[in-house]
Amino acid sequence: DPGCFQCTELEVGSQWHYHNGVYRRLIEVIEAATGGDRNQLTNEWIEEPTGMSGFWLENLYFSRHRDMARFGLLALNNFVWDGNPVLTNQEFIADLASPSQELNPSYGYLWWLNGQESHMLPLVPTPFEGWIVPSGPEDMFMALGANDQKIYLVPSQNLIVTRQGDAAYDEPLAASAFDVELWELISGLECNPLSLSNKKEQRIRLIASNPSINGISLIPNQDVSGPVKIYSITGKQIANLNQEQFLPLENGIYILQANLGSGEKIIQKVLVQ
Repeated sequence: DPGCFQCTELEVGSQWHYHNGVYRRLIEVIEAATGGDRNQLTNEWIEEPTGMSGFWLENLYFSRHRDMARFGLLALNNFVWDGNPVLTNQEFIADLASPSQELNPSYGYLWWLNGQESHMLPLVPTPFEGWIVPSGPEDMFMALGANDQKIYLVPSQNLIVTRQGDAAYDEPLAASAFDVELWELISGLECNPLSLSNKKEQRIRLIASNPSINGISLIPNQDVSGPVKIYSITGKQIANLNQEQFLPLENGIYILQANLGSGEKIIQKVLVQ
C-alpha cells in the first residue's frame, strides 16, 4: 500500500519513528531480484541449514518455540550453524546488534537493544531515560513482535528465551510492560543469577506501582518536585497528578514523567489493569 509511506517532510536525522512498511517492501524487492517467493527463499537460506520449520502467510512468519530458539542460537553464534556460515558479512553481523542511529540507541537493525542510556518506543516519538527493559541483562538484544511474540538473546549467558501466545495485556504492542515483568521473574531464579549493574538504582527511581489497579497513585517521594505528568502510550498528555491524588484510568500502558528537585527527570512506563 503506497499510502503507508506517506509522511511529514522533516529534516533528515531530526526524528525517529518505528515503521515496518520498509522491510515489508524489502521482502518484495528480494523476491523480485531472485525470482523466488519468500517461503522458498527462507527454506533454502535459513530453514534447511538450521533445521527450522515455518511458513510465511502474507507478511507474517509462523513457527514454533523451537524454531524461534534455533534462530536465536544462530544469531548468538554470529550466524554460523554447525560450522557453516549462513551469513558471511561480518561487518553487517556486528552492526545488527549495535545502535543504528543516535536518536534511539536502543534500536539496532531490526533488533531492540537493552543497556542503552535511553530508548524510544513504537508510536511514541519521545525518548525515555534508561534501559528499555531495566530488569533484564545489560547485553540483551531482542526481537519484539506484536502481541508479545518475543525472542530474547543474552550473549554473556548464552541464554535464549522465547515467548508465544496472545498479547499479555490485550495490547498489540511490540515493547510492553510484559518485558519488564518477565525479566523480574527470571532474575529471581536462583539457578540463573543475572548481572545487573544498575537494576537496583532504576527500581529506586520508580514513581508509581507497576502494574497499577484501576488507575494510578504515586509512590511517596520527597524528591519529586511538582505534579507528575501522565501521558497515553501515543504520547498525548492526559493529566497532571499530585502525590495525594488517585487517577482512575482504563486498562492500558501509560507514561509518567516527574521532575526532581535536583533538576533530573524520571520517566516510567506503568501498566494499568
